[in-house]
Amino acid sequence: ESEIWQSGFVLHILQASVYVFISFMSMSFKLKISDKTRSRDVTFFNEFQFELKYDSISSGFSLSFYFDPDNSEHKELANPSKFQEVKVYYSDELLMTGTILNLKFVHDSKTNLCVISGSSKTGVLGRSQIPTDLYPLQSKGISLRQIASKLLTRFNIEMIVDPSISDKMDKVYQSSTAQENQTVSGYLVEM
Repeated sequence: ESEIWQSGFVLHILQASVYVFISFMSMSFKLKISDKTRSRDVTFFNEFQFELKYDSISSGFSLSFYFDPDNSEHKELANPSKFQEVKVYYSDELLMTGTILNLKFVHDSKTNLCVISGSSKTGVLGRSQIPTDLYPLQSKGISLRQIASKLLTRFNIEMIVDPSISDKMDKVYQSSTAQENQTVSGYLVEM
C-alpha cells in the first residue's frame, strides 16, 4: 500500500465537551480508508480532527491534505462519488468506524488543503427516519434492547451494551410509539 500523505498532524478530540489539543511526533494514529475495491493505510496528513463522543449517537472526523491532481492515489481517495469506509486507530486499537461524507476543495491560485470529513457509522441514525419496512411505529411489551436491536439491524450496526446499564436496556415498555418523521436516533434518545 502506498504512502500518500506528507507532513505531521494535529489531533483534536472532543470528549465530554472539552477540546484537548495534542500534537504527536510519532505516528500513533492511523486511518484505514476503504472503498469496495481497495483498502489504503493513511498515516501522513497535514491536519486531523477527531470528535470521540461517548455520550452521543455519533462521532466525527476530518483530515486535511494538499491534494495533488496528478497523483492517482489522491484522486481515488478524494472521489466524491464513493462513500468510503474509514477506520481510526490509535496504537493499533480501533477507535471508530465511519464513512466519508464530505469533500471540500478550494479553487485558488495558491495551494490549499483539501478537507475530507465524515462521521461514525452511527451518524446515519441522526439523518434517517425509521424505515417504513419496520412499521408499525408502536411497540408494546418489549424492551429498549429489543427496539434498538430491531432498528440498528436495518442499518447493519451492531449494538454493544455496557453491563452497567443492562437493567435499563432490558426494562419492558408497556407501549412506545415513534413519530412518523422522527429520526432513528431521536426515537432512541427519547426512550
